[in-house]
Amino acid sequence: THFVLMDGDTLRQNLGSNDEGLGGSLVGLRQGGTVQDAIHVITPEMFGGRPDYNYETGEGTDSTDAFRKAIAVALALGYTRVEVSAAPTGFGYLVTDEINLAGVGVYSRYQGVCLTGKNYRQSKIYFRPATPDSVCIATRGGSGVSSG
Repeated sequence: THFVLMDGDTLRQNLGSNDEGLGGSLVGLRQGGTVQDAIHVITPEMFGGRPDYNYETGEGTDSTDAFRKAIAVALALGYTRVEVSAAPTGFGYLVTDEINLAGVGVYSRYQGVCLTGKNYRQSKIYFRPATPDSVCIATRGGSGVSSG
């Protein structure tokens, strides 16, 4: 470990940065490693997803692209899961097209992420397909498609 003296503005910028080697990578943990080393969670909210879809009114943010981006980033970083956050009662994520757990256009039954939720009552995905015969969550490869 080495220390570099810097003014308060530079320190704030470095700690607030999401660039490689900055931000959470600068903050050490008592048990060793850094804050960045300890974070292995990707959520759709990090990419604009919102669990604000109201089942009763049919209104809310389409989070399809946010799920796809979260999966792509998780796979690129070597993470094994994407976390579906809890939503207020009666709300959840709206998805309107297929979400492939291995990534868009990837056909491999041996790679992909796991979607995990806070609990079965508060982590909800509402599927309102734009085209008939669509699947919500898929793994592609091998002899076909598995969907949920």
